[in-house]
Amino acid sequence: MLINIVVHIYFLMLLQPANMWGMKVLYFASLNDRLGRKEDVVTLDTKTSIKVFLKSHLGEDFSSIASGRYLYAINEEIVPDETELSDDDTLAIFPPFSGGV
Repeated sequence: MLINIVVHIYFLMLLQPANMWGMKVLYFASLNDRLGRKEDVVTLDTKTSIKVFLKSHLGEDFSSIASGRYLYAINEEIVPDETELSDDDTLAIFPPFSGGV
């Protein structure tokens, strides 16, 4: 019975909007391998750009992102790295990718 309650609470937490817990940062593909995690949840004290946020949040790991051609999406919309972030956003970071037929 207790396990059912814990599982139920866990799924309710997953369904909550991002702003209830803070800004969600999602790392994809080789980036999550390099950082050792798939996501972070952070609280922003003030509005800041993606570039400034990543520099302060990732520290030394930021240099690998700054030198690459990463794509950024806020709330599922591709945006430039000068775009301001809010505490209720979901920021997704996509490393360079290639492919073809």
